[in-house]
Amino acid sequence: MRKLDNNYKSFKESIVGCISKIPFTEKMYVPQGICFVDGYYFLTMYDSSRIRNSIICIFYDNKFIKKVYLDNKAHCGGISYDYETDSIFISDSGYKNHSYVKKIAVDDLLTSENNSIVNIKARFEVDRDNSLYSSS
Repeated sequence: MRKLDNNYKSFKESIVGCISKIPFTEKMYVPQGICFVDGYYFLTMYDSSRIRNSIICIFYDNKFIKKVYLDNKAHCGGISYDYETDSIFISDSGYKNHSYVKKIAVDDLLTSENNSIVNIKARFEVDRDNSLYSSS
């Protein structure tokens, strides 16, 4: 389990005055959610044309480190961190009246190669009746 520093800065304090360029030639990616974990920023983005898979951009010390791809072209959105499992959760628009929340281990993100597809640890489906259940 990841240890948090007692001097953990608030999210606002950590990004004020921060300028980081995301080095993309693809213009259709739309930034969605951002999450801060131990000095790393994770930024979700989706391709508005739905041609390419959604991505997570990873930054450290306000510098772009790499991008990893999700396993689909969904309109990924919100991202949050769970301290107990050292994982992030990403909302996913899904398809056919279903939506998903994907769980990804932070270590899997940090050890993934640049431009690779990241390993999804679990996927939770939100059904038409708003029930949440594990689908993997």
